[in-house]
Amino acid sequence: MTLFSPDELTFIERCQGYLERLVQAADLAELDQYSADLFQALLSEHRSTVVWDDEHQAPPPLTHATSSLSQHHVVTEPEDNRVVFALRATGHLLGSVTVTPGNLTPAQVAGIKLVTSVIALTRYTLTHPVPSALEQRKARLRPALERLRDAVTMEPLLHDLCALLRSVLPFRVVACLLRYRNSVWLEMSYINSGDVAEVPRLYWRLDAGLISAVITSKQSLYAEDYVTECQRRGIAPLTANSPTPIFAWMGAPLYSNKELFGAMITYSDVPDVRLSADDQALFAWVVAEMAGPIRSAQRYERAAEEARQRDALNRIARAINSSLDPDAVLRLIVERAPILLHAEESSLLLLDKQTGELVFRCVANPSGHQLVGQRIPPGQGIAGHVASTGQATIINDTRSDGRFYREFDSENGFITRSILAVPLRGVDGIKGVIEVLNRRDNAPFTDYDRGLLEALADQAVIALENARRFASVDQALTERLHELDRSNARLYTILRASNVLRSARQLELLLPELATLLSKSSGFASTTIFLTRRNDAGQSYLIQVARSGGAQTVVPEPMALEAFETMLCPVAARGRITYLLEDPSIPAPPAAPAPEAHPPQLRRWQANDHIWCKLFDHQGTLLGALRFDDPEDGLRPDTVQVQILEILTNQVATAIENAELYAAQQVNLNRMLALNGLGQAINTSLRSPEQIYAFTTHGMQELSEARWARVFLFHATNHELQAKFHTGTQPVDQPRVLHLAERAIATRRPQKQAHSEAEAREGILALPLPGTLKPAGAICMGYSQNVPEAAEIETLILFASQAARAVEHLHLLDVIRQGRDQLASIMASTREGMLLVNQQQQIAVANASFLHLAGTAVWSPAIETPEALDGMPLDALLALWQHNVEALPDEFELLAQGMTAVAHGDEPAAYGQLHNCIRGARFLEWSVLRVATSESIRYQAPPGQMMSPYAILITMRDITAAKEAEELRSELTNMMVHDLRSPLTSIITSIDMVLRGRFQGGKSAMQHEILSISYDSAQKLLAMVTLLLDISRLEDGKMPLEYVTLAVDDLVRRVLDQMHLIAQTKEISFKLELDPEAQTLVGDDELIQRVFQNIIDNALKFSPPQAQITLQARRINDAPPKVTRPVVPDDQAPQLDPTAVIEFAIRDTGPGIKLADHERIFSRFAQAGTRRKTGSGLGLAFCKLVVEAHGGQIWVESSPEQGSTFFFTLPTAVR
Repeated sequence: MTLFSPDELTFIERCQGYLERLVQAADLAELDQYSADLFQALLSEHRSTVVWDDEHQAPPPLTHATSSLSQHHVVTEPEDNRVVFALRATGHLLGSVTVTPGNLTPAQVAGIKLVTSVIALTRYTLTHPVPSALEQRKARLRPALERLRDAVTMEPLLHDLCALLRSVLPFRVVACLLRYRNSVWLEMSYINSGDVAEVPRLYWRLDAGLISAVITSKQSLYAEDYVTECQRRGIAPLTANSPTPIFAWMGAPLYSNKELFGAMITYSDVPDVRLSADDQALFAWVVAEMAGPIRSAQRYERAAEEARQRDALNRIARAINSSLDPDAVLRLIVERAPILLHAEESSLLLLDKQTGELVFRCVANPSGHQLVGQRIPPGQGIAGHVASTGQATIINDTRSDGRFYREFDSENGFITRSILAVPLRGVDGIKGVIEVLNRRDNAPFTDYDRGLLEALADQAVIALENARRFASVDQALTERLHELDRSNARLYTILRASNVLRSARQLELLLPELATLLSKSSGFASTTIFLTRRNDAGQSYLIQVARSGGAQTVVPEPMALEAFETMLCPVAARGRITYLLEDPSIPAPPAAPAPEAHPPQLRRWQANDHIWCKLFDHQGTLLGALRFDDPEDGLRPDTVQVQILEILTNQVATAIENAELYAAQQVNLNRMLALNGLGQAINTSLRSPEQIYAFTTHGMQELSEARWARVFLFHATNHELQAKFHTGTQPVDQPRVLHLAERAIATRRPQKQAHSEAEAREGILALPLPGTLKPAGAICMGYSQNVPEAAEIETLILFASQAARAVEHLHLLDVIRQGRDQLASIMASTREGMLLVNQQQQIAVANASFLHLAGTAVWSPAIETPEALDGMPLDALLALWQHNVEALPDEFELLAQGMTAVAHGDEPAAYGQLHNCIRGARFLEWSVLRVATSESIRYQAPPGQMMSPYAILITMRDITAAKEAEELRSELTNMMVHDLRSPLTSIITSIDMVLRGRFQGGKSAMQHEILSISYDSAQKLLAMVTLLLDISRLEDGKMPLEYVTLAVDDLVRRVLDQMHLIAQTKEISFKLELDPEAQTLVGDDELIQRVFQNIIDNALKFSPPQAQITLQARRINDAPPKVTRPVVPDDQAPQLDPTAVIEFAIRDTGPGIKLADHERIFSRFAQAGTRRKTGSGLGLAFCKLVVEAHGGQIWVESSPEQGSTFFFTLPTAVR
C-alpha cells in the first residue's frame, strides 16, 4: 500500500477537482482544450503531449512504450527521460499522454492516471454516442428486411411485409396499393387486417381519397382522423371500399429509380390509437427500403401476364387466318376477346351506312344473343360515339357517363359496369365497333387493353373486307340510280315547302296549312300533327291538333308521353327521329346489316303500318310528333325517303317553335302591360289597402280568366286569417279555399288544386302576399277549368307581390310620419340642445334649445330658427360658433375630434365640456352618440362624395348652475379644512403636553387612558383634514410634485416595513413578484408611498387572518397610459420613457367588490356595498388623484368572494 505525504495528497485532490470539468466537455475540441489546461496547471514544470489513435490520421511510429501500453497503464522510459500514460476506455487503447521529463512522484503518477482515465472515457463517450430508440428499432428490422428482398413473386412478399409492419406498429391494418399498368388507377394489391389477409383487387383513381395527397406530394402523410383530414382537404374519403373502419391513418409513397409506382398505407380500425413520431418514421423507412423489391416483383408478374396475353393473341391470329368464313372469324374474335382481356362479355357491331345505325352482329355470351340484329341510333351510346369519332373509348364507370345506352341492359338483365370499345377501321372508313364489357377481376380497362383489342379489330376488318368482294356491284349501281331519282324529286318538293314554312304566324292558323303541305310533299297521302301538352298533375301527353288527307272518323284520345316513348322502341328506329311501327301480323325480318337486304315482299306497306317522326325544338325538347300513313308508292320508306321525312319534320318543328314563341311573346307583353298599369295606379291614385287589393284582384281575375278571387288577411288583434275582399262568383268549397290560403302562407309558395269534373271540383290557385318579416295574407282564385300554367302563375305572383309591398309601404309611411311627429315633439319640448348630423356630416335636425344654449341669436350673422341650420356642414357650424364665443380653441378641437371618432366608428360615444361658450360665461356639457344605421344605408355615398359610416347625435346641457354650486362647495370645504387644522393642532399639542407631564400634579390611570384616546382621535381627525386638503390641492392642480428617480425594489420594501406590524397582528404574509425589468420609476416619493400604504392598508383590513397579500411589479413596453403624461421639469428628474410604464398589482383574498362599485370606490367618501364600513372613504380617491397626477391610471379587478386586485401604473425613466 502506497502512502502519500500531505503535499502529495494535495496534488491528488487537485487532480480530482479538474475531473468534473473534463466530464462536462461538449465536443472533442473542448475536451482537448480542457486537457491542455489541466496538464499545464498540474505539471507546470513538465511538457505534456497527447496523441490519439485517430483513424483519420497517420498512426504514430511504433515504439517500446506504445507497444507496452496495451498491457500496462503507465510505461516509464528512462533512456528518453519520459513517462507515457495510456488513454484507455472500455478495453480499447485510444491514445497516450507523454510527460517529459519523467521525474514524477508517485502521487503525480497516481493523479495523472486518474486524469487520463477520465479523459479517455470522455472521448470515447463523445465519439460513440448511444443510438436512438428509432435506430435501434431499424437495426432489429434489417435482418427481416434482408430476407424479404429475396422474394420474387408479389403475394408472398406483401404477405410477409404487411405481417412484419403489423408486428412493429400499433395499427392493425396494413395495405399495399400499386399503380395499375402505369394508368391513372391504383390497385389494392394486398391488405392485412389481422382477421383478413388477402388480395382484394380493389381499384380507384389516383385522385381519389387521402392517398391522392400522398401521390401528389410524393411524401408521407399522417392523419389523426382520416375522415376529418379528408374533409379539411376537400377530398371524398374512401371508407366505403375499406373492410374495416378507418380512424388514424398514414400513407407513404413507393419509389424506385425516381419513379413513383404506388404507396403503402396503415391505419387503425379502432379509435384512440395513434402513431408516435418514431412509429411514423419507422413506417416511412420500411416502405422506402422495400420499394425496390416490390417494384421488381411487380415487373416480374407483369412480364408473365404480358407473355400469356401475347401467346393468346398469336393463337387467335392463327385461327383467323385459317378460316375463310367471315361470320366464323367474327364469332371467333368475339368469343376469344373476353378470355384475352379477362372480361365478362364482348360484342361486335357493324355500321349500316344508309341509316348510320350500328347493328349487333355477334355477341359472346349466350344470354346476349337476343341483341343480335338490334340497332343503335347514330351517335348514341358508347359504340355510337366510337363509330362517329373513330376513336377508341374506355369507360370504367358507365353510371357517370351520359353517353351510355342503357336500354339494352334493361332488356336482357345484364349490368354493364365498364366498357372498352374500339372502331373497326377499313380502307374506306369506319366499318363498325367491337366492345368488351366488365373486367372479371373488377380491374379498370387501360391503354394496354385498348392496344390488344385494336389488334383484334384489325383482324375483324380483314374479314369484313373479304365479305364485301362477294357483293353484287350491278345490283348496287341499279339501286343507287333509283334512289337518286327519288331523291331529286323529294328535294324539289322540300324546296317548295321550305318557302311556305319560313314565315311565323298564329299557331291555330299555321297547323292546318302545315298538315296539307306535308301531305303534298312527303309522299304520304295522310299526315297527322300531334303536339305535347301538360295537365294539372304535371303529366305530359300528345294530342292531335291537325290532320290532312285520309279518312278519320274518330279523333284519337290523348296519348301519355311515356306510352308514346315506349311505343317507339329502338327496334322500330329507321333514322335519328323516324320510327316505323309495323303491322304485328307480319313476321319480323332476320337481322341484316342494311334494310335493303330485306326480301321485296317485306318492304310493302301494310294496313296497320305507321311512320312516326319526332318534333324537337332547338334545345332538344320534344314538341310533338308527325304521323305519316298511306304512302303513294305503297312501299315502306327506304333510307333516302327517311332522310327527306326528317328534313321536312325539322322544318315543321322550326315553324311550330317560332309560332309558339310569337304567341308567348304576345302573352308576356300583355301581362307586363297589365302589371305596369297596376303599378302606376298604385303609385298615383290608390291611397288605402282596400283600394289596392280591390284593384289588384280585379286585374288578376281578368288576366287569368278566373271565376272568382278572394283576399285573406290577418286580423289586427287576434291574428286570425280572415276573408277581407271578394270578387266574382262564390267558391264551391270555401273551407278548401281557406286551407289552401293557409298552406300558401305557411310554405310561402303557390298552392293549387286541380280541376276535376268527375269530382265536381273546381281549380283553385292560392298565392301568398309576401311581407318583410312574414306573409301578410293570401290571394285565392277559382277556375272552371285548369289552373294557369307556371309562366302565368309567375306573372300573378308579381301582381300579388306588388300589391303586398304597396300596402306594406303605406303602413311604413304612416309609422314614419308618426315617428317624425314624435321626434319633433321631443326635440321641441326638451331643454337639452340637440343636433342630428347625417353621414355627409351635414346638419339634418336641430332644435330651439340648441340655438338658445349656443346663443345663436347674437352671433354674427345671427341664426334665429332651427331650419336655418338644415343642410349646413358641421365644420362650418363649429367654425361660426367658435368665432362668436370666448371659449378655448382646445375645447372646440376636442369636440371636433369626438364627433369625428364617433362618426367613423372609432369610439361608441364621446363626452366633454365647453367653458365660456357664449358671452355670458355659460358652461355647457356635450355628448356625441352614434345613431344606429342599417347596413343597406351605410357606406352608400354618391360618386365623389365622402361619407362617414355613422350618423351622430350631439346633445348640449347647461351645467352653469352645477359648476357654480361645485365651486362654492369646494371653497366651503377648503375653508373648513383650513379653519379646522389650527384648532386641532393646538388640541393635540395641549394633550401631548399633559401626557408628557409638563404640568405638576399627578393623574390617575383612568385620566391617562382618556387623554390617550383623545390624543389618538385628534391625530386621526388631523390626518383626515390633511388628506382632505391634499385631495383639494390635487383636484385644483396646486399640489407640488417632487419628481425623483426611485428604485422599485427599495420603494416596495420601505412600504412593507412600515406595514409590517399591522400585518403581524393578523398573521398576514406578503408575497413579492418583481419583474427584473421593472427597476426604476419617476415620481414624488412621499405621495407614492402614501398610495401604496392606502391600498395595502385596505388589503390588510379586508383580508382574513393568516391570509397572503401579493404585490407584483412589471415593466410594460409599447403600452403608454391612457391619461396624459405629466411634464417633468428637467431640473427635477430625468425625462420619462414615452414607450413604457411600471404596472403595480396588489392582490388580496378579501370579500371582493361588486362590478357596480368598481368605479364608485374611487370617488370621495365612497365605499363598496351599502353598509357603512370603517374608514373615511377618502383613501382610494386620494390614490386616484396621485396616480393620475403622475400620468398613470388606476383600476380594480374583483368579484364577490374572489378577492380584489388593485392595479396602477407609474412612469419610468429612460434607460
